[in-house]
Amino acid sequence: MMVIARAIKVAGQVHANDFQGSPRSLQVGDELAEGETVITPLDGCVELEMSDGSRLELSDGDGARLDRELLSSGLTSAG
Repeated sequence: MMVIARAIKVAGQVHANDFQGSPRSLQVGDELAEGETVITPLDGCVELEMSDGSRLELSDGDGARLDRELLSSGLTSAG
């Protein structure tokens, strides 16, 4: 398992789904592996520190699959 991100801020019931679609609740400090999908509720948000030091914030029902393409997409911001 390659760690690609760490949750540094979590508000609401944010979930991560693993490769098989099994969900888990995210807490501050949780590590996320490449290939996991993060899903926020309509009234929640999460800020992730990516393995390259950049940050990604998702909120209000956003979701993202965490992979190397996301890191190189420019959707993350400098930390």
